[in-house]
Amino acid sequence: MMKRGRCIQNFTEVLFCLLLCSECTRNVLGQTSVPGRKSSDSTQLRVRQECDFEAKRVLGENAEVLRCSALNDTNVQEVVAVLKRAKVPADRYGGLAVWKLVILRHERSGWQKALMASDKNVTNGVGSVGIENIDDSSPFWGFRVNLLDERDDGKKAFELAIGFLNKDGSTEGLSFGISFNKAVGRYQEFDMNKDPDGFQKEIKQPLHFRGNGTKPTPIGSLNPNQARTPTSLF
Repeated sequence: MMKRGRCIQNFTEVLFCLLLCSECTRNVLGQTSVPGRKSSDSTQLRVRQECDFEAKRVLGENAEVLRCSALNDTNVQEVVAVLKRAKVPADRYGGLAVWKLVILRHERSGWQKALMASDKNVTNGVGSVGIENIDDSSPFWGFRVNLLDERDDGKKAFELAIGFLNKDGSTEGLSFGISFNKAVGRYQEFDMNKDPDGFQKEIKQPLHFRGNGTKPTPIGSLNPNQARTPTSLF
């Protein structure tokens, strides 16, 4: 009688062989590919397709996904997607010109908007992030956005740097940083130059005004027919 190979003498050793011995894996399973690779590739494809679907559901068919991963070490899938502003090249730091940006998080209840940048405002569902005043008289030309892997404090963490654009595609003023605050479970402005430094609270109601020469006029003092009611982004 032909002797059995050592690695298949008993059930326990079969399992050990399947897990640790690539040669036995090929012989027993009849495959030459790395175990699990096809399944992993299939999962990644499914996740990417879901990211694309959710981005287009929120921003429309022209949405472009920039990131599709667990951005904040929380094992929560996230999507960063934008609507690009055409014919404006990236700056020397790789910053993109966009009309809109959204960050979606896959929570237990499903996909949720975690951050939205659109029409002169950046919001997280609680209030405005990094925006204190909005001039309703000036045209909106989009944002310049950079996706970074290190915050201002030097910590390795995802950060969105965002600033406003001028008509010619140049950046207006300075950009500001936004990162995920695990303590409160949402995206907030992150600034090491403010007192206190670090994460900054949301602005519940940023001041809307219309420029009048060099003197901005609070929107509350305008004729009600002139005032523009802010549109909720969430």
